[in-house]
Amino acid sequence: AHDLYNPAISGNICQKIVDVFGEDVAIIAETDQKQIAGIDRKKLGAKIFQDPALRRKLNQMTHPLIVSRMIQKMLWGLFFSRKDLCVVDIPLYFDTMPLLIRSIFSVVVCVSCDGPEQQLRRLQARNPDLTKEQCQQRIDAQTPITEKSRRSDWVIPNIIDGDFQSLAMQVEDARYQCYARIYGIGITLFQMLFVMALAFPAIVYGMRVYAQYVHDAKNSAAEAGGDEL
Repeated sequence: AHDLYNPAISGNICQKIVDVFGEDVAIIAETDQKQIAGIDRKKLGAKIFQDPALRRKLNQMTHPLIVSRMIQKMLWGLFFSRKDLCVVDIPLYFDTMPLLIRSIFSVVVCVSCDGPEQQLRRLQARNPDLTKEQCQQRIDAQTPITEKSRRSDWVIPNIIDGDFQSLAMQVEDARYQCYARIYGIGITLFQMLFVMALAFPAIVYGMRVYAQYVHDAKNSAAEAGGDEL
């Protein structure tokens, strides 16, 4: 999603964001004072996390492109790579992702923490430039971690800070669980639907050819019977 704030990748999305949220969120190119080089995510975040209406407006502007690029990468990963699993990191999966898009995922895995206090402390550690209030606003804007855990298929508790060995073991366990699900039928639901969509025209064409063959055979038999009479 961060690539959207790069005009070279996202096209005119950056200009639309500046038009809606103000010129102060724009990063101006050093070589051309009239050209937008990107978006200041800190300034933009300060605005949208204080106003739910602005946050919804930003989501409406950016999410169609995010979903489109996500599906493109998923198709490549599923059908043109040598990997059996395609993992997508979606922080707002339960918040803004349409139900139709959610249905293409076979398994939902949630990495949880010990509670709101640990969540806030970790967010502050990752973003030292944000105040405690700004970090709390970002947490409050999302579905609570307890609700995410309840709605997920698999939960990886990441409770002990710095315990990467235990976390790696849990990730490996979750990976095996995902394999167990997809190997039940050999392919995921998304792959099955995609294959069916590709095969449907061929099936219809084959049925038409067979129907025409049966029709011609009946006509030939009828003509042969008439000649004998």
